Amino acid sequence: MTEPDSDSIPLQPVGEWGTMSDVSQENIQENLSLEQLHVLIEDLLDEQRFNEVREALAPFHPSEIADLISGFGGLQRNQIFDLLTSELRAEVLIELEEFDQEKLLDRMTDGQIGQVLDQLDSDDAADIAGTLDDERRLRVLEATDPEDRDEVERLLTYDEETAGGIMALEMVTVSADATAREGVEAVRTATEEGMEDIHYLYVVENGGKFVGRVKIIDLMLASGIHPSQIFWMRIRLP
Repeated sequence: MTEPDSDSIPLQPVGEWGTMSDVSQENIQENLSLEQLHVLIEDLLDEQRFNEVREALAPFHPSEIADLISGFGGLQRNQIFDLLTSELRAEVLIELEEFDQEKLLDRMTDGQIGQVLDQLDSDDAADIAGTLDDERRLRVLEATDPEDRDEVERLLTYDEETAGGIMALEMVTVSADATAREGVEAVRTATEEGMEDIHYLYVVENGGKFVGRVKIIDLMLASGIHPSQIFWMRIRLP
């Protein structure tokens, strides 16, 4: 069998390719459009080549997998989701549109949703929990880690327009009039106190109203300006 050209993966049934080992994951990610990936995954599912579905999806970001899943009907959408690792399921679920998210949540057990919530930051976990009806949300939270459950329950009590209702409890905040240097100090202090995986600094106004968030890398590169100014500069970039 002739292998596909390294510069262009042909759009053809996977049965003519042999196995996914004939096509590198790098080539799949670089050369396939979303539409072509859809055809590839559809063919693999039809032939029940589920391990190769996992291989084909491996190079892609959760948001890209979410876009792909959204293009499939119920059965194949469910098959793809079930083939993902537990951690990847959680990351993909928060990237999905509400319709697809609800359809997948409806077929998951309370324990499975609880496992998903345990994988997520508290703000994302609260978003998922907030889509469930009250009775089911209580059951799902009972299936989560007690510490995670406490954080999610606290977030669910906040107004959505306040900082508490938008961001994770484990994130670092500064006031809108703080300097970038003060923001860096706040992040350093949080790190010394044991906080891990800090990706954003959250900016709030008086009363806790959410203004925006700043990537830590942008904060580190800033010199003598307010974090809130960094936020607005970034949001206005094309």
